[in-house]
Amino acid sequence: MSNWSFLAEQARFLLLVRMDTTLERPVGDIKQDLIFKLAKGFRNITLPKKLERNDISLCLLLANQLLENNQPLLRAALELIAKQDIASNAHHEKLKLLTQIATQNPELAGQLIQQARLLKTEYNWVFTDEIEGLADKIYLDIAPSRKPLEKITTKQSLVQLFIRPDNPFANEIMAIKLMQVLLAEVKTEPEKLENKHIDLAKTCVEFKKGYSEIPKYQHFDELLEVTKLETQQALSRDFLEATDTLSVEQLVLRKVAFVIRAGLASSKDTTGFGVNIPPKAGYRGLKSTLAKRQIGLYTTPESLAGEGAQTSGWLTTLLTKLLRWPGIRANEQGYRWPETLGVSDVQKLLKERLELLKTNYCQLSQMPTLPELVSPHWEESKTDLNVVMVQSKLPKQADFSGDLYLSSPQYRSQHRQHFADVAQLTVQHIKAENLQADLIVWPELAVHQDDIDLLKQLAQKTHAIIFAGLSFIPNTKGKAINTAIWLVPPKHNGNNSNLIMRFQGKHHMTALEKDQVQPWRPYQLILE
Repeated sequence: MSNWSFLAEQARFLLLVRMDTTLERPVGDIKQDLIFKLAKGFRNITLPKKLERNDISLCLLLANQLLENNQPLLRAALELIAKQDIASNAHHEKLKLLTQIATQNPELAGQLIQQARLLKTEYNWVFTDEIEGLADKIYLDIAPSRKPLEKITTKQSLVQLFIRPDNPFANEIMAIKLMQVLLAEVKTEPEKLENKHIDLAKTCVEFKKGYSEIPKYQHFDELLEVTKLETQQALSRDFLEATDTLSVEQLVLRKVAFVIRAGLASSKDTTGFGVNIPPKAGYRGLKSTLAKRQIGLYTTPESLAGEGAQTSGWLTTLLTKLLRWPGIRANEQGYRWPETLGVSDVQKLLKERLELLKTNYCQLSQMPTLPELVSPHWEESKTDLNVVMVQSKLPKQADFSGDLYLSSPQYRSQHRQHFADVAQLTVQHIKAENLQADLIVWPELAVHQDDIDLLKQLAQKTHAIIFAGLSFIPNTKGKAINTAIWLVPPKHNGNNSNLIMRFQGKHHMTALEKDQVQPWRPYQLILE
């Protein structure tokens, strides 16, 4: 301890996050030396005896997080893993190290296994039964089903449907139907899930009339069946399995909720997110670990599927309540929930919600509605709305010529500045009129998607609901769509994480849009 220096520790930390190393000399910390060597692609790394398997996996995870391009890391990591040949348990040691990585970051473990397969003459250990079993657990080799949705009328595995671009379970109606049949299946044999999870690859469902990306009215009454429910041992046990804090029913509900969460997020990972949020500059420790994801699951429509999520806060709030750990408070989001949630209670809630969605379904246009309960800071005696209509001058029709997405750097600078100026004028006008604005409306195509951060600030300053037309954005197939966005601030002035943000699409194009812009209107959002 006498040689410890706070200044030296901070200097080393700064060099680490900047990936700045001379490579020639040690920095005074063996883990940091290993991270540097992995990040720089060293093929021959001699490990100090002090480093245990946990240390190695931690260094691999951190090195991967600090890199934008991890190709050098993959080769260096494979060489390092190949040397894990302690005594006669060579493959066993490699499996343990890869399993530790897969537990925290399945994507990285999958990349390592796939890279090793490409270099099979060097890393033939990757074809052992143990490593293949690990690949199966993270659904590495599962590809999405290729048939058109309406032609899938026989049994199909859940994961093959979840990871399709047109995932039929990414909407609230079908997600509720799936949750109903899974609960009915496990209710009779809850012990089947003891210390296990539902296997998304081997569990199959059947919808004889064929699926649809946007649920049809007749789907409410058509039968969805679980033809085969299989379980598997998880990579790491849920900590709650080993405690008496949850009943058998609550654990069953928790495991079914994980499956529905994966379906809504269109993901193989039941604790992952369906939306990749670009990281902000700076070091923030390990972004995600299994424990973090299990304890602090952030389950909102936006976090699972972005602003175009085809589900409401009702379903994601229910999932939050089923997934939360004992002692952690789940926000009720204005809904009334039973004090306790058993399997029968949840089945009743799902039935009532499905009936409501069926009643509200737009039958002529074959479009579901999504009722979203909001709690503005209005007085109970309020009888009218103060609506502010904003008219900005940009963009002009000519601005879209040759730049449909208005993304050129020169125009972006001009457009953002104009939008910021108009937003500031709006705030000043509201103050000058001593007006409490309830709803602020921006015209069609007025706001670029990259300027939604300014809309958030406007919502926070005015406490108003905002409905703003966005400039064209690409859909999952790279085609332009025309949408508006709802921003609903929380009842109390909190942070942006409590802000409801949801797209509202446009289906009927104008004459100028028809050749370049695709209709997109999978739901009608209703704020109540």
